[in-house]
Order: sequence, then structure tokens, then C-alpha cells
Amino acid sequence: MRARAVLEGLGAELQGYRSPSWEFSEHTVGLLAEHGLRTWAQALLNWGVSDPRVSVSIPATASAAHMTDNCAVGAARRFDAAFRARVATLAARL
Repeated sequence: MRARAVLEGLGAELQGYRSPSWEFSEHTVGLLAEHGLRTWAQALLNWGVSDPRVSVSIPATASAAHMTDNCAVGAARRFDAAFRARVATLAARL
């Protein structure tokens, strides 16, 4: 699952890509940290795998650093329905 596909699936109309971490406060990034996440890419991946309808996600990357970040999501606490909705709202503000 790619971040762009997730955002478009949320109904966001994208004109280029901007990292949400540039758009939101330290408080918002702190909320992600409470789930064991450091980046918005991790948050969007966790958002996808937190959906009870999803049993697996295979993110594509050619970067070893991105692969390491993606693997870290496996140890993160999953989002509940309310937090999934909150992340969706924040991501749609891009």
C-alpha cells in the first residue's frame, strides 16, 4: 500500500506530495509516537493494517531505510476505530 493510494482512497485530491509532518504540530506527531510510530509513512501503513478487513500489507520499496521503517510498524500498537478516523481526518487535510 502506498501513501498516495491511501490518501486518494480517503478522498484527498493530491497535487504533489507533502509530508503531513510538515503540516501538523508536535502534538500531532506525539500522538503517533504513543502508538510507537515516528513518521507519517508509518502512520499510514499502520492505518491500513489496523483495518479489521486487512490481513496483510506489502509495501513496495527499493530503499533499505524505508524497509526498516515499514518493518517497525509490525511492532507498533494498532489504531482503534476512533484513532483510524482521526488519522484519516488529518491525512485528508493535505
